[in-house]
Amino acid sequence: MKKIFTLMALAGLTMNVSAQTESYKSIVFDGDTPALAPEFAAVVDENNVATNVGTTGRSVVTFGTPNMSVEAVGSATPTDVEPGEEINAELHLFEPAAITMGDITWKNGNNKLDINDAEQTKLYFVMGQGNAYEEILAEEIYTDDEPTGRYRPYYTYTDYLNGDTGLPKYGLYYKFTPTLAGTLKVQVWVNKGNRNTVVVKGSTGVAMTYGEDYWAEGYVNGKRANYDTPAIDPETGEPKLDNQGNPIYEQYQIFFNREQIDSIHNDYCYGNYYKLLRENEEEPGKHSEDKVAEEKAKGDQMAIDRRFVISTGNQAFWGWITIPVEAGESYYVFQLSSQLGFGGYDFTFDGSEGISELSSPVARRETTFNLAGQRVGDDVSGIVVRNGKKVIRR
Repeated sequence: MKKIFTLMALAGLTMNVSAQTESYKSIVFDGDTPALAPEFAAVVDENNVATNVGTTGRSVVTFGTPNMSVEAVGSATPTDVEPGEEINAELHLFEPAAITMGDITWKNGNNKLDINDAEQTKLYFVMGQGNAYEEILAEEIYTDDEPTGRYRPYYTYTDYLNGDTGLPKYGLYYKFTPTLAGTLKVQVWVNKGNRNTVVVKGSTGVAMTYGEDYWAEGYVNGKRANYDTPAIDPETGEPKLDNQGNPIYEQYQIFFNREQIDSIHNDYCYGNYYKLLRENEEEPGKHSEDKVAEEKAKGDQMAIDRRFVISTGNQAFWGWITIPVEAGESYYVFQLSSQLGFGGYDFTFDGSEGISELSSPVARRETTFNLAGQRVGDDVSGIVVRNGKKVIRR
């Protein structure tokens, strides 16, 4: 059972503990039905379309716990773009004179089994909208090298893989800002494991290095293993058999820890290089030294590129990104060419330091929390915690 932020911490009481954990869940339950947490539910209509979209074409949802502030930013996909001044004749690019945006949605989806949690058998996610891009331009569509007079959106991105720096302005991203140093563990769902999942430091705009500055653990779609006991046919009560008469075993998702995912990355990057080495051992001289060196160089480049990749392959990943964080620094978490499902976070910090910091700032901001330690708005009724005290709102 994951540790939930306690009322004692909210009250700023003195405790002799070595660590404290604040937790937030993006999905709560209405009976047995998963529903958006209050912060997300407050900004969508009955069709899960965002109602808080401003002139920038973004939906911004703010929430957090006393020592962690979070912004979830979703952006719509343009449905039409009108050209303005031409800025690149070779690429047929124009400044946009007007952009028509589609709807932005926040909704629950892609819930996945977590076999390691006996209390809750599934992980639940908020799914937002938009790729993390810098700006939208208008690109004229050409056919057979002739202009058509029709235009489509053209996105510009920060090329983090080649060392560029910057922060996303649009798309779907999550910004985490802790008041204390500690360890942030973000629950995520990734559409495809070979997409680049990035953590960028807010003060520098530099993408952090996977395996050094942050890491992942969790599940990869399709990676399953057998239980020790055969599956039982519910109709006959007999063990299930395959076409050859062999027992069929019940299966479970394989949980990959940090070291195992690092090993997957390593095999992915250097698989061909290792293959050539093995074949040269079995048949000396089968591959030239130049060929072996070429595959080694390819592996080295892939090892650089994969620093932003949670897992490899074209399968979904669900699990956690762990980031050691500094006090006052901001961390942007997003994907470059896909959407990131967000299930919540656990923020662990030095307990005595966290509690001493809580009493004054939280009271001064008159922030209100529910009994799960989640920040709530002024319109929430029931039992809440305000300035460290339980209050019943009617």
